[in-house]
Amino acid sequence: MIAASNLQAAQHRLARLYLTKLQTVEDAMRRSVVNKIYGKSLLDKEWPQIIRWQQHAASNLGTAGGWAQLCRDYGSQAINTIFFTCTITERIAWWKSALEAARLAGDKLFERTFLNKLAGEYSSLGQLDTVKTYALELLALAQSDNDLNFIANATYQLATIAEDQGYLDEAVQYYQQALALFEQLKFEVKIGRALYGLGAIALTQGDFAEAHRYFSRYQVLTDQPGLEGDHCYALQGVAEALQNLGQLDAAEAAFGQAINLARQISFQNAIGPVLIGLGSCLLERGQLTEAIANLEEGMILAREYSGLGDALHALTRLGYAYWQRHEWSPALAYLLEALEKARQSQFRLHLVRIHRYLSLVYLSMGQVSESRQHLLAALLENQSLNSLPEQAQLLLTAALYAARIGSAQLGAHWLGAALPRTDAGSPVATQAHREVLSALGAERVHALLTEGRDLSVETMLQQVIHQLESTGGAPA
Repeated sequence: MIAASNLQAAQHRLARLYLTKLQTVEDAMRRSVVNKIYGKSLLDKEWPQIIRWQQHAASNLGTAGGWAQLCRDYGSQAINTIFFTCTITERIAWWKSALEAARLAGDKLFERTFLNKLAGEYSSLGQLDTVKTYALELLALAQSDNDLNFIANATYQLATIAEDQGYLDEAVQYYQQALALFEQLKFEVKIGRALYGLGAIALTQGDFAEAHRYFSRYQVLTDQPGLEGDHCYALQGVAEALQNLGQLDAAEAAFGQAINLARQISFQNAIGPVLIGLGSCLLERGQLTEAIANLEEGMILAREYSGLGDALHALTRLGYAYWQRHEWSPALAYLLEALEKARQSQFRLHLVRIHRYLSLVYLSMGQVSESRQHLLAALLENQSLNSLPEQAQLLLTAALYAARIGSAQLGAHWLGAALPRTDAGSPVATQAHREVLSALGAERVHALLTEGRDLSVETMLQQVIHQLESTGGAPA
């Protein structure tokens, strides 16, 4: 009995010792680049023992001896450390044990903290029903204690759910509510993240200048020691807005700055998404080999650290890159993998893009029926999303499809409506224009393009849907 008591006391002392080491790392992670580098070097030495004793505390939650309090402390003292270094699977396991410990310890504050962390992790996996469960529980607890901070956090999580489901107006309302509360609390990091959410929606809706303003505000807020992780995200947002504004040199420079900073502080959570962003930018420049290399590296990291949405982005862009290289087999493999994963989540915009790219690949392979099915699926899924850039891309794809199946006149009409809203030099636009020109001649194509420019994209998309549904994709 005495031996057992002594053993438990020794284990408790060791658990406390490595908790103290974790606290030292955590303090460093909250500070400047130099401190973060020091903290990471210390963590590399101590991590196996920190993990061992955190897991020991978690496995003894139901016993006496203060293990629940210790497990809670391993959670509360690891907020930044876990964010910077762990995979998604590791983060979820850590926060789940910390949440259970906080509940056993009767600690309402950290119960709210860990509910919020778990909502964020499951959001990155696209498991939105789970996110909603955590977010609503968090909101109820926060409202019962009038905790404005976690009311704001819960509202922010509800915004991410609405955004991922494609309910963009609802998402904007939630983000703005969260932003107002974070501003009231003067919580700069969370102010920035709400701005990022609003910027991401502006990108989806095609308001690239507004997106750039949101991301730039985030960049200014986070340009200070201790906020380097969020600064990586801000730079990525700015880069994506610049890319969509056609400022590819500036976009590439901003992506490069973000990658350098993320690597400097070993921020695995950001390296993958930024590499994917850079790869997408290089794809726009026609640098296919470099684009594919960045996309593949980013995809590997995204799978482990940053989540399904980033991995889907990489898979989708890789499919498009290989389509441009006329390598149908890898293009199809990447896109079918993306489709399978997207169907397991509720990331609707990703699903639209995957179907659109699959339509292109199947069309190039001569499999018209499969191309039609995916184009129609993309069009129907996109109807409620209100993404103007995606609408224009869908119309371009429809124009190429029409030209390829013998409806060049219809294709030229649709192309005319799409071109003012998109990049006329893109591979899809160039190919569609070349095919209608070959079929109809320059004079007729010019007249049809001019007619198309006077028609709305929404009207043309409804025509495309009607055509695909009523004729089975046969020439009109």
